[in-house]
Amino acid sequence: MPNTTAQKLREKICSFSYSSFALIAILTAMLAVLIFAYISFRGVAADNSANLQKSATNISTTILESFDYTNQINNYIGQQITHHGAQDLKFILELFNETNRIRNRNSELFSWSSFDWVDAKNYQVINSKLGIHKNPKDMSGRQYAILSRQHPWTLQVSSTALGNPSQTWVIPAATGVTDKNGKYLGAISIGFDVSELSGRIEKKLDGKTSFVVLDQELKIVLQSVDIKLPRDSDFFQKNFNSEIFSTELGELKKEIEIGDIQLSQYKKISKYPYIILVGFNESFLSRQFNATVLPRLIEFICLAIFFLAILYLFEAEKKLRTSLRELVDSKNKILFSIAHDIKNQIFGISGLANLILDKKTRAEISANEDLKTIEVISDQSEELMEFVKDLLDSNQIERGEFRLGKIRENSVKNLIEEVVLISKSFAKSNRVSLKTNIENNLPKLRCDEHKMKEIFANLINNAIKYSNARSEVLIAAKYLTDSQKICIEITDSGYGMTDQEIIKYLSGDGKEIDKSEIAKKKKIDSYGIGMSIVLKLLELHKGEIKVESKKNLGTKISLFFNPQISFDSGQVSVKNNGKKILLVEDNPVNVKITKRLLEDSGYNVSNAENGQEALEILDRENFDLILMDCEMPILNGYETAKQIRALDKNYRSIPIIALTACDDEKSTKKATDSGMNFIIEKGSSKTNLLKTIEDFLLK
Repeated sequence: MPNTTAQKLREKICSFSYSSFALIAILTAMLAVLIFAYISFRGVAADNSANLQKSATNISTTILESFDYTNQINNYIGQQITHHGAQDLKFILELFNETNRIRNRNSELFSWSSFDWVDAKNYQVINSKLGIHKNPKDMSGRQYAILSRQHPWTLQVSSTALGNPSQTWVIPAATGVTDKNGKYLGAISIGFDVSELSGRIEKKLDGKTSFVVLDQELKIVLQSVDIKLPRDSDFFQKNFNSEIFSTELGELKKEIEIGDIQLSQYKKISKYPYIILVGFNESFLSRQFNATVLPRLIEFICLAIFFLAILYLFEAEKKLRTSLRELVDSKNKILFSIAHDIKNQIFGISGLANLILDKKTRAEISANEDLKTIEVISDQSEELMEFVKDLLDSNQIERGEFRLGKIRENSVKNLIEEVVLISKSFAKSNRVSLKTNIENNLPKLRCDEHKMKEIFANLINNAIKYSNARSEVLIAAKYLTDSQKICIEITDSGYGMTDQEIIKYLSGDGKEIDKSEIAKKKKIDSYGIGMSIVLKLLELHKGEIKVESKKNLGTKISLFFNPQISFDSGQVSVKNNGKKILLVEDNPVNVKITKRLLEDSGYNVSNAENGQEALEILDRENFDLILMDCEMPILNGYETAKQIRALDKNYRSIPIIALTACDDEKSTKKATDSGMNFIIEKGSSKTNLLKTIEDFLLK
């Protein structure tokens, strides 16, 4: 009974603890929902404000273009009147009629296809459509009659009125004309059809913006079709005064509501006495809320529910992780135990086979089937031994425990010759000859002797394995005085690799390379983990690798080591630096390999499939470095780099590293001329790539 009571008590405590935690989580989620909803709302409001400012600017531009172009026409006519004289009314009428026949972009904005001449006494003496008036109308009531006299040669406007003879609402406007001495001769008047001008403005807007254009007396000049105020309405004069429009551009302290329309921003038009009011319809704002903020609320609520479910399973997941960790540790212990036992057995089998074979000549072995079988057993044992070694090394790499042993100075020549000697039997069985070309007096190389031999053995055996029969593998070593590095080259004339296969090879994914064509000609025993070990050993030795290869022509692998370098023999690991890199590459295989390499090294990587997509991403996000393929569809790397340097954002100094199949002088010049900082051949090692990136990010 006590045990049962204690168990129930523990269950209640756990239940209470989870309930409390769940309640806190729900409240936190609700708070997060409110915060994010507010942020979304503010974001939408900011976008709306920017869109309204843009719309107001578009309206202002449309009006200015129409008025200014009209003034140019009036000035052209006025100059001829000045030159000929204003007394000859027939000449002015003919001039108007001739000008009317000129097609121009503003013709649809005139309420009639005609001009009027208002003389110095403010009488409308000519209408190009009706001719010379016998009983001219007095136009002194028009504001332009006064303003044109005060400001000749500029377009002056009046309050909207019914046009004569069109009888439609127009904006009367006129340009004053003077003689050479500045004497006022009269004004060329024209009428802008209100509905036509409003329609032109609405065509340039997004269809969501409502607008009203007021004159300096707050009378309506223009309005969008969804605003239903009468043309002669005094709504603005009664309810507002011009003091609320204190600046050239701004936001109203209190929105002006006209039915379902909410006008919230204004802009004054330069040169003309007009004020533009812009806003949105409530139905649009409601739809916008439903389309933007509401989905965010639903998303965060779903996220909160999901979060609670994750928390509920957290303890079980934690226990499972612990169990898995223990299981992995047990697996590793068993693997090492079995591997060491297997190595002992393999050594025994190989040793006994070699004891038998060492006493026999090649002729005796070739003539005896049993001896041939023993030779196969010996070769397979050595292959299996290498596999076990690689398997153990691979397991250490996976666990992050791969370390170098004792570091000391070694003779490069001795290291190579020892490996070549061991590899001769394998080369002979593949009918491949091994040759060396090693410079004398090479500097000593500080390294782990065993691990360095492992690098050489793996690369030399690969060269033998993928070489054609009766071909040659050359191992060369030299000292590069310019870079002060030791260079070791392993060259074969075998099957070779494509650029994509080189990338896989240098990323340690050699097993993914298609070997079906090679298998038709030659049996290849490969388990695909050796190269990943070589790359890790090179990284630990701070070495570099470069691969040059052509399909069906052969491969040259170059290793570079600094004989003076000092390094720690302990575990090497790349720290997560969180820098953002944009990878611009259209080949999905290359993207997968390069992106994984960079992410494993601690970088945040985004991908664009072409230059155009890269520009769009750069417009939205900020990056620390760009890796750019040079040959891509839509927009290649060179043109993309030029456009990046010209962006408004501060991308003039961002490092751009070109990824190309060739790093010759021509390619390098083309890349640098386009604005790229550096060029890396696709055959370069991951160590070289990561070091180059690190060097640029540390500048």
